Amino acid sequence: MLKPSKFGIIVVGALLIAVLGARPYASSWNDGSRLASVEALVDQHTWAIDDSIFVKVPPQDELNPYSLELPSASGTMDKMLIGGHFYSDKPPVLTLYLAGIYWIAQKLTGLTAAYDPHVFVYLLTVTSAGLAYVVSVLCIWFLALRLGLSADAAFLTTLSFGLATIAPVYSRQVNNHVMLLAVFSGIFLLVSSPRKHAALLGLLVGAAYTLDLGIGPVLVLSALIYACIKWRNPMSPGLCALGMLPFVALHHWLNYRIGGTLGPANANPQFFDYPGSAFSAQNMTGGWAHDSVGGAIAYAVGLLLGPHGFLLYNLPLLLIPVGVAGAWRALPEQRAELLFASFAGVGSWVLYTLGSNNYSGLAASIRWFVPLLAPAYFVLLLAIQVRPALLEQFKILTQFGVILTAALFWVGPWRNPNMLVFWVVATLSIAALVWSLWRSPKVPALGVPTSS
Repeated sequence: MLKPSKFGIIVVGALLIAVLGARPYASSWNDGSRLASVEALVDQHTWAIDDSIFVKVPPQDELNPYSLELPSASGTMDKMLIGGHFYSDKPPVLTLYLAGIYWIAQKLTGLTAAYDPHVFVYLLTVTSAGLAYVVSVLCIWFLALRLGLSADAAFLTTLSFGLATIAPVYSRQVNNHVMLLAVFSGIFLLVSSPRKHAALLGLLVGAAYTLDLGIGPVLVLSALIYACIKWRNPMSPGLCALGMLPFVALHHWLNYRIGGTLGPANANPQFFDYPGSAFSAQNMTGGWAHDSVGGAIAYAVGLLLGPHGFLLYNLPLLLIPVGVAGAWRALPEQRAELLFASFAGVGSWVLYTLGSNNYSGLAASIRWFVPLLAPAYFVLLLAIQVRPALLEQFKILTQFGVILTAALFWVGPWRNPNMLVFWVVATLSIAALVWSLWRSPKVPALGVPTSS
């Protein structure tokens, strides 16, 4: 009998999680809003979602596209009122991709969202969030090998990414966050190549820009700075910017067609000023969102280490502070990439610290930061390359992370986890990490001279 290869296990495992984990229903305003715009665009030939089943929810259980009764009698409340009609508040470019999938399926099978809502939701979930998860996992596998890790180490780190983070949790429902994770993963696989791909980098960054108008601009700036530092000529950032142009222009054209504004339509409080609206200038993301500087600092810490903290829901990331300095010293040829990852990650954290106050709402950890798993694992892979002894602590955090991820996977991305499970797992993992680091011999970073 042929022994399955490590790569084969990775591929089959990721596909099974994507296909078997995808849900055939929407379970929040977030995915309901996105799916409403897809239905409206294909079936009603308009961006307005007034007549979507995700807004006007059918009374029959078999035609109800949601899993649970939403806290609203009118379906999704992630919607804007513009010119007397409701529109989804989600960035529109991803909707075009999903609408294309739905249109093809409809032409081939006669599928309609109104009469087959569960097939409709499942299809779009698998071909968006599920596919993005698989792409992200495969990118991490190839990235680990490209950065010089052994096949065993690459297998372990890829399993960690795929099973011990919130990535699989967000593969279960339609959302832009895991889609953006796939693009981020592709970006860091690209920049790890010894070849120069300035225009292609720009194209991927432009695609990322259309998926999240918070992280997107941060990534654009980070990529341009990276191109200047890495290639040290004016042509490279110019090619990078040129690559961004098609997706960026498409987004702003669609945004203007829908909302009559070049800026993010969902950042305009006037579009949410209607009876029953769940949003206002006080709880919308964007602009200064805190009463004091102290409150902003506390919120910043909470985004990483609080009950919703991104680091505590992705336990292997706790090793980044331990290994990043060694990677910086030992790998001068990777410093531009380390800066790129740092600018993208820290910049996004700062932006959402200043412009939000709700920890991304009802969601598993901080949904906005799901894409940051890619630069975070890029840093981790470099740290493990430099200090292979860190694999011992990495295994410990991964084992605890699998437990936490399994609990989150069960309830899905749009529900808060059991706090008792979360705190027990987080506390035990940190205690085990500290104990392991204390007992382990101090292994110098590869290439860093030691005293004789």
